[in-house]
Amino acid sequence: MDKTAFTNLGEIFTRSEVVEGMLDLLEYKCNHDLSHIRVLEPSSGNGAFAIKIVQRLIESSKIHHFSIEKALDNITFCEIDHIKSEILEKAIKTEFVKNNIEKEPSDLIRSEDFLLSELAKFDLIIGNPPYVRWEHIPIQMRETYKKSFRTFFDRCDLYIPF
Repeated sequence: MDKTAFTNLGEIFTRSEVVEGMLDLLEYKCNHDLSHIRVLEPSSGNGAFAIKIVQRLIESSKIHHFSIEKALDNITFCEIDHIKSEILEKAIKTEFVKNNIEKEPSDLIRSEDFLLSELAKFDLIIGNPPYVRWEHIPIQMRETYKKSFRTFFDRCDLYIPF
């Protein structure tokens, strides 16, 4: 599938206070040892959740004295749009530079369709699903999603299988 087919389909940005509130509700807080929590953000976009997750993990590593480089191996961000993946990578790099982290941001990002990926198990899956109307989903992908998800039928919006 050509990943550029999903470029510029519109997006709804998640407000910072919503991101913070959701992470708080799930107890993904800096005062907890977050070193072993496996986190997935399945549709990262420009990084509303991703950046907060990285920031909280960094702060937790300072409080609980664990290796941030090793803990970052537990974080996975998926984004189908390669342009957004690049924006996300730059934003994460900024956080890494500010905190003297030598890991490559690209190690955290999977530039692929989350719905068709084969990812490992996670302790926490959080994010704002993509709101893509039926008519904006490429026909080939509609057929693939219909075969893969019984919830994807009729004129279903992409957020439904998420």
